[in-house]
Amino acid sequence: MDEEPTAASEDSVSEQLADTESRQQAAGEARDRRTWLWLSAAGAAVLVLFLLAFWPVMAGRLAAAKQLDEAATLLGKASGTVGGIDKLVTDQLSAEPSKQIRDISAESLVARRELKQAQSLLNDAMPHLTEDEQRRGELIRSAAEARLKMLDSAPLILKTSTRAAAAKEFVDSAVAQFKLADQSEKRANALYKQQTALGVRSASDLYALASGSLKIAQSTYSQAATAFPGVDFAGYQSYLDMRRGALKTALLSASVWLDGDVPGGQLLHDAYVAQNKQAVAAAEKLPSAPSRAVGDAFKRVAGRSRDIYEKARTQADNAEKALKSQ
Repeated sequence: MDEEPTAASEDSVSEQLADTESRQQAAGEARDRRTWLWLSAAGAAVLVLFLLAFWPVMAGRLAAAKQLDEAATLLGKASGTVGGIDKLVTDQLSAEPSKQIRDISAESLVARRELKQAQSLLNDAMPHLTEDEQRRGELIRSAAEARLKMLDSAPLILKTSTRAAAAKEFVDSAVAQFKLADQSEKRANALYKQQTALGVRSASDLYALASGSLKIAQSTYSQAATAFPGVDFAGYQSYLDMRRGALKTALLSASVWLDGDVPGGQLLHDAYVAQNKQAVAAAEKLPSAPSRAVGDAFKRVAGRSRDIYEKARTQADNAEKALKSQ
């Protein structure tokens, strides 16, 4: 007969089973730890790979945003300088001292560098910006491009403006001499009509004074033409030649009259009046007043540059206004 298991043997089996279960549990925990460590390592590796892949993008994005802000700052500085130049350009006959023009040229160089730098920053930044930032970048680019066009056009406008201003000063002086000649001639005609020796002699002096004033006016017109070759004063010079020719006849008339040939003097005076009428008719055919001629010449010489300048100014102003509203 088989022997019945004893209590001692049953305890031994239980201990063996417990030990086996304990070893299996420990092995499972070890496997879990190894699995967790592997997963943690894999996750860390994925994170590292993610950062390696996307950090350049993130870094480029941050750098681009900084470049965008720097471009906006440079635009603001340059626009302030261009605004100062614009005040001179707007006044088409501004007589600015040459030193101030030189100072403006130096400021223009600084503004140009700032705008070029802003454009360079935008070229680098634009591919890395968000859509909203790109819209802002395009506005900055548009304003910078327009301000550069203004700076390109301004020198010719300012140079022409300075020359035109100098010519206008000479023209104003010539017109003043012309008015003096007119006043002297009117007084002389009134005295000549008295048909007295004193009156005719005084008239002769005034005719000579009027002729002298017209000679000064002619010389001054020549100076105006030298200051601004773009203005054609030939018509005005021809008119003054006719006026001086008529006054020469008036002086001869007075001389003949004073020599005792009153009828001969009167005939010459009538010829003087006719010559004056011819001069007036010629003056009516002149294109405009002398000062207006200077302004017209300015527009003719600098007109294309002014058109480019004004369109660029509108473009820049609109872009900067849109930037401020963002």
